[in-house]
Amino acid sequence: MPLRASRCFALAIVVVATMVSTAAIVATYSRLSNTTDEPIHVVAGLEFLQDGRYAFWTENPPLARVALAIIPYLRGARLPPPSNRPPGFFYDIFYGTPDYIGNVTAARVANLFFFWMCIALTWRLAGGGADPWVAALASAAVATLPSIVAHSGFATTDIPFVASFLLVLVALRRALERPDLTSGAWFGAAVGLALATKFTTLVFLPPAVAAIVASHSWDRRREWLTLSAARSIGIFAVAAAPVAMLVVWACYGFHIGRLSELPQRFGPFGGMPTTGWPAAIRNWRIPGHEFLHGLLYLQAHTIWGHPSTLFDQFSQRGFLIYYPVVLATKTPLPFVALAGLGLFGLIRTRGQRGRSWFVGLALGALGVLLVSLTSPINLGSRHVLVIYPLVALAAAFGVVRVAERTGRILIAAAVAVACIGTQAVLLVAIMPNQITFFNVLAGSEPAYISSDSDFDWGQDLLAMEKYFRLHHVPELYVALSGTAKPCALVLPPLKGLPTHPVSGWIAVSERIYRQNRGRIAKDPCGGSVLFTSNGMSAPAGWLNWLKTRQPTAIIGKTIRLYNVQETP
Repeated sequence: MPLRASRCFALAIVVVATMVSTAAIVATYSRLSNTTDEPIHVVAGLEFLQDGRYAFWTENPPLARVALAIIPYLRGARLPPPSNRPPGFFYDIFYGTPDYIGNVTAARVANLFFFWMCIALTWRLAGGGADPWVAALASAAVATLPSIVAHSGFATTDIPFVASFLLVLVALRRALERPDLTSGAWFGAAVGLALATKFTTLVFLPPAVAAIVASHSWDRRREWLTLSAARSIGIFAVAAAPVAMLVVWACYGFHIGRLSELPQRFGPFGGMPTTGWPAAIRNWRIPGHEFLHGLLYLQAHTIWGHPSTLFDQFSQRGFLIYYPVVLATKTPLPFVALAGLGLFGLIRTRGQRGRSWFVGLALGALGVLLVSLTSPINLGSRHVLVIYPLVALAAAFGVVRVAERTGRILIAAAVAVACIGTQAVLLVAIMPNQITFFNVLAGSEPAYISSDSDFDWGQDLLAMEKYFRLHHVPELYVALSGTAKPCALVLPPLKGLPTHPVSGWIAVSERIYRQNRGRIAKDPCGGSVLFTSNGMSAPAGWLNWLKTRQPTAIIGKTIRLYNVQETP
């Protein structure tokens, strides 16, 4: 097939895959209630736009959050005055007008841009029009992955981080070809944007870049040992560092201030208050003080840990095998097959032009996975989504190059189309519940493996409202996860589920059911569990009495409904 026709046909495949995925994303807007983190991100972005400061929940940098808040801000969303913001005020952000679905949609739409950006950057990293079949295979595989599509439908920072990470790799590829002042500045700007999107950049980018540079330099080691190469690399580094810092500061609005002017304790996590720093440092006026405050916040969260479950086991400090397990069970088997064939092919393509770049991407994905093993915060595969495009790129190169070398182009094309087509059909079949997808390896109760943002992120309250419009009950005990407000919906009279057995109709979120401990609400209409007196502590095993019963129904995918007729 002529190159021009190949480009057009390959691009058409990516466009169709992107359109299917975009439809799946849009389908979630009116059917899934806001997830736990969405109000936090939108409020932080609104604070930046409205108050010109960035002091709220600084653990995430502002760039993606501001992007998510722009449309709500233009629609008139505003925060109360700083002096009149009660604890947990941010959970009300989607309820400022009666149009709840419109308010949530306004925040989520921005992530469509970052989703499309991920696909375009994957195409670019694969070689684009110069290598259209590798680009098409990698891009279409990324576009139809349920986890990527699921988190592109929420107003969160995970997909913007993937996009910013891939942008850094685009700049890195240019720098490896021409390590000069200009490429250094571009690379620094991309790193700055990634740092201003998510602090995970500091953990994931070094092993990925190191793997790519090592692979590239091994093939060109004689060239890189010359004095001229050393001079070029030095010029590149001198340009990259100050540009990265300047871009980060720009994303924080060129703010200059003191740590002492920002909150001294870090949300619900405690630990590491800034008051523990020497007074001189706390009172210094420094550029981008919110950036340093955010790093302190992240350090506090890391030290404190976060409640998580794996195989129904609870931990505050995470699990060593958490991310390998969730990736193995959250990844569609067609993608697993494509990755296996492609990586095997990559090993057999020695001597192929451009191979070192894709080997570096594969090793970079491995590096990201390895550094994630030690994380004490295990909140879902969303934290390591960047692994998927790296693996897709390496696999696509391996499949296409082996097919070309062996003359089995048609067979390889059929296998690739079957994998991508099956993945796309699967995506259509599960929408709008992409977030709850697990493959067959997870068994019949996938929440047994991971029940946080991999399954139950509080997204099924709209499904609950729909269910009780058709099924009337006199009263309902609830223990619901997430930050959506059940009392803003048309539901039966609600009561908080006590920590002792009761009879009647009971609705329990899968995440609470699986953790079987932690803080729960005394009153479903009483406000935030974490930030007000509405929360109470549920002892370990408090739901054991309910676990011996079969639910009457599963509402949406994540809410268990029971009808306990006798007094337990």
